[in-house]
Parts: sequence; C-alpha cells; structure tokens
Amino acid sequence: MEVLNVSIIGEFEDVHPYMDYLLVLTPEREVQVVDWQAWLEDSLSSMDPRVRDVWQWALGGNSKKLPKQAQLAEDEPRTLTLPAFTERYIVGRLEAEVEPFADWTIYNRALYIAGEARLSVFPLRINGHYDGNDPPITLSDLPALQLGARWGVLAASCGTEGFLAKSAYVWESQMSSMPLPEISRHIERPADRVSWFNYDLFAIAAGELAWYRNAYVGSPSGLYEGEQVAMSSFGISEQADEELFAAGGATFESGFASKTMAYLWNANQVMAYGFDRSHHLDEKRSFTVPAGSIYAGMTFAGGIALDTDRGTFHVNALNLDDQLVSGDPNLVVRVFNRAQFYKRQVWSVKQDRLDISIVL
Repeated sequence: MEVLNVSIIGEFEDVHPYMDYLLVLTPEREVQVVDWQAWLEDSLSSMDPRVRDVWQWALGGNSKKLPKQAQLAEDEPRTLTLPAFTERYIVGRLEAEVEPFADWTIYNRALYIAGEARLSVFPLRINGHYDGNDPPITLSDLPALQLGARWGVLAASCGTEGFLAKSAYVWESQMSSMPLPEISRHIERPADRVSWFNYDLFAIAAGELAWYRNAYVGSPSGLYEGEQVAMSSFGISEQADEELFAAGGATFESGFASKTMAYLWNANQVMAYGFDRSHHLDEKRSFTVPAGSIYAGMTFAGGIALDTDRGTFHVNALNLDDQLVSGDPNLVVRVFNRAQFYKRQVWSVKQDRLDISIVL
C-alpha cells in the first residue's frame, strides 16, 4: 500500500471533517466551520494539473477511483505541506459555548460532545451548505470520555459511571421515515472505552473487557449516514471475561473492536482476536510496533491506525507491516469510516500542525 502525507500548518486542539466542511477546535476553544473544499481547491491551484488532481482526489474525493492518467511519477514527492486556514474560508462558528471535552463525533448532521460535565448534542444545519446550529441538547449529566455511533445508536463511555446507549438525534423532517422506539440504557459497569462489534458493544476498563450482546435487532425503515437503522430496541446480555475468551481470559491494557475482530494490547504488542466455532474470542495473530506505548487504536478502510508515544503508525491489516506515517506525539488521532470522502485517511492532530495520511 502507498501512503500520501499532507501537513497543514496551524494550531489545533481537534478537527472533524463532515461533508464539504471541516470543524476545527482552536486552542481558545472556539469551534470554527471551514469550507474545506474551497480551501483545498485554492491551496492546490498553483500545482501542475495532473499532480493537483491526485492530491485533490486523495484529500477530498477518494470515494471514486483515481483515473489512470492522474498518477504520481515515481520521483514525485509523496508529502505535501499546506498553509493554515485563513478567515476567508471560515463560513461559521458554533453558536454556543463549548466546555472542555474528551471526544466528539458527527452523526446524521448532529455534533455530539463528550464534555467533562455532560453529554450534549448540537444539531447542525448542513444541507448542501452550512447554516448554523440549533441550541445544544443535554443528553446526560454524566461526564463522558469517548463516543461511537452506529445503526442509529450513540454509545458513550463514562469511566467509573459505566456507559450509555442512546438513540441518535433525528431531525423533524426525518421522523416520518424513521419511526424508531426510544433507546436509552445506562450500563453501570465501568467503561473507559466502548467499541462497536457489528451490532454489539465491547466495553473496556482497567484491563477488563465485557461483551454486551444486542439481543433485539430489527429493521425499521430509514437510513443514518448511509447505513440502515438496525436497532428496534437495545436488549443487552453481558458475557463475562472468563466466558468470553477461549483460553479462559486474557491480559491486556486496553484495546478496541472492529466489525469482526477485537484488538487488545500490552505496551507495544497487539493481539488480534476473532471468534471460534464456539463463539469465544480466540487469539488469531499478534504483532509488535516499534514504539514504547500505545494510547489508542482504530480500524479504517486502509487498515489499522495506532496512536503511540512516537506518533501515528499505519498497520497493513493483511500482512501486518507497520509504517510510521506521522512522527511526534499526537493530541488526538482520528479516522472517519462512515465518511465516503475520508474513509481511507488518518488524521493526526499535533500542537503545531495537522497531519493527514492517505492510504491508497
């Protein structure tokens, strides 16, 4: 696999692309809405048209196949540095005070913020263009740490307070096409991280993993973010650690799940688990990355991304070859699996720049 790398100079706290826009959290805790496509087009305008087409495709439209005539020559650089966003490209700002938060995600044109004091949702008026946001809605007074949305359900880990599973925000114009029952569950077992495992959830805290099986999957009409709404209700049956692993247990610091695999790590060693015929997790393979510690991990269309003390590593999911794609420690690493334009990208946020690695 080939990797293209782009560095955007500037000071960032966090970023989140959505449709043709980029939400930027500044060090002053202001959320700016940047016209990503306009900025990208202007920033690449001085390039040779053939080279420009490659970078524009990689950064803003790689849901489509790159034309054969638009290829980089072997001696052409695979790295690119671009200037910071200027006021000209800022088309709006979030119309609410944003308190310190641990995570955020956008799902079905709604921005969810895992704050230190509450879990909130900001409906975003984006439909072809950005037209501001509706007032925030408090979903829970529990402090949230990490978010994940799938199948019309938002999952939020809340540390020692457990985790939440709640219906995702539905716009009034969508209510007739998505007649969904309200889902609101609070599971009190501690959870530092929650990961979707197809229709189920993995919750991880203090080196322990619990598998919460969704017992009731239906097929109501309507789509969220291009995926069929699958939850008719959220019935959870917990499977304990000793029942979950084929070997009776596992030792690990933390981890995450993908659609069919669970990845758990100790220091810099990652163990990949899949289900055996008895529906237990069985270690399939393992690999080590050349770093001292792993902070977070995630899968995306290009493989596996790991946030480490050395920076961001990309791991080929097939042959497990690793590559340091963004050096220096990160503030946060993000992937965007549901976003067709960004699903092959890894975004590494630093104090002085934003690195975007595109895995072809």
